[in-house]
Amino acid sequence: YERERGVSHALQLSLLGSEPSGLRGAVLSTAYLPGTSTLEVGGDWYDAFELPNGALALVVGDVVGHGLEAAMAMGQLRGAVRALAPMGSPSEVLENLDVFVASVPEAGMTTLAYAVLDPLNGRFVYACAGHPPPLVVSQSGSTRFLWDGRSAPLGSAVDPGRIEADELLAPDEILLLYTDGLVERRDQGFDEMLARLLDAGASANGPTPSTLVDRILATMLDGGSQADDVCLLALSRVPDRFTVSFPAAPIEVAALRHALEDWLVDRGIEEDARRDLVLAVSEAAANAAEHAYGFDGRGQVDVDVQADGDSLRATISDRGEWRDPRRTSDRGRGTTIMHALMQDVTIDAGASGTIVRMRLRAPASMAT
Repeated sequence: YERERGVSHALQLSLLGSEPSGLRGAVLSTAYLPGTSTLEVGGDWYDAFELPNGALALVVGDVVGHGLEAAMAMGQLRGAVRALAPMGSPSEVLENLDVFVASVPEAGMTTLAYAVLDPLNGRFVYACAGHPPPLVVSQSGSTRFLWDGRSAPLGSAVDPGRIEADELLAPDEILLLYTDGLVERRDQGFDEMLARLLDAGASANGPTPSTLVDRILATMLDGGSQADDVCLLALSRVPDRFTVSFPAAPIEVAALRHALEDWLVDRGIEEDARRDLVLAVSEAAANAAEHAYGFDGRGQVDVDVQADGDSLRATISDRGEWRDPRRTSDRGRGTTIMHALMQDVTIDAGASGTIVRMRLRAPASMAT
């Protein structure tokens, strides 16, 4: 039994494809849990990919039924969405999918939620073909379902009349797409399960996409078995701005480096540019902590990095009284490093503190 179940699960994962990654300007977390009531593979899937214009396409779908036919239809639909996505808006993609499923009988009555997000300004357009409503969860604990942009399942006999809706995903919000296995139970009403999902999102306590997914799975499944497959896709935007204020202590500079590196990775900045920016900013921050405050652990250093078109602009400031660097063989090179790695380096020192401003022209792969 376990061997056959393992084979079914492996087949399902192979049809899902590789884990979505490298989405610029966003943080993504996904989960797929096969139903425990059958050995058969199913038709649930998720996908996320970047469109030619820099927008992000997000998909969660569910083919009716189980077994090889449903799984193969899922694989074909997944490929069809990727092929059609660059050619139109979400409602237009659904219209074209209606034509596609007419030639794939097993794909009839598939439900699907499809959204296209601009990660820079947070605006997105979405459409749901008979699918449960997307959920938006904020850091403050507020939650809301997106009930607009709804129409019939794909290949429905009724006139689909595909429509879409516009929304805004704030920097502190997470968008969650999921399949109906998360909210459908034979012994509980659909509205009751949706209310439970809202509560799970509200209790996530300042979530990230990964912690939100974990929290919702733990709350909704409650350690038990589910009859149907469950897919989740959670995404948040990466802010255009990185800001940190820290006490003037050596250990805090190390923490700054790690936090800035993570932000740059999430924004999709390539490795060479990340290395240059992190080194230049950490040198400027260390200089401020040492020479303005003598690493006293009490003075404050402020770091601000902003994405500005095809550039990253960094500002490092303090409010201390600058001290001359100690003349040793391995000190006093911070300014030289900054000028070597960055463009437009300026240092403004005054009675109320020092401000260092630098710019790094990002590689073409970052520009949107």
